Amino acid sequence: MIPLLAAAARSAVPWRAVVAAVALVAAFSVGMWTGVKVEQGIVAKDVAKRAADDLAAQTTNRAREREAADAVSKAINEARQREHAAHVAATGARVELDELRKRTSAIRAGLPGATAAACSVVATTASELLDQCAAAYQGMAAAADAHASDTITLEQAWPK
Repeated sequence: MIPLLAAAARSAVPWRAVVAAVALVAAFSVGMWTGVKVEQGIVAKDVAKRAADDLAAQTTNRAREREAADAVSKAINEARQREHAAHVAATGARVELDELRKRTSAIRAGLPGATAAACSVVATTASELLDQCAAAYQGMAAAADAHASDTITLEQAWPK
């Protein structure tokens, strides 16, 4: 047996060096594997944080978009209400104007027999003038109401 050990001791392969090299490779492999896993964990945490930040930003932006859309819808609805109110007021003005026309027509019809011819001319002229003024003021009021409504709509819908 001693000759066998002596032969192994004389062999070209130094067993201690081979064992040390295998141990070194194993240690290096474990270290690399552990380092890769640690690095992957850091990257995964970073990706998760960015995804959470992006989600939060998207949620905030959607909320702002909803608020802006709600403000525009509210402004449009209020404009429609103002337009309806202006229409009702214009209709009321037309009804009153028609009543005034009827009254002035009745006065015009009754004046020639009850008063002098000069009074008839004056009454006719006054009635015509009143009709012209009422029509002009009615058109002006409708235009003014429309402009006021447009202005308020733009102010309310403008982003703040």
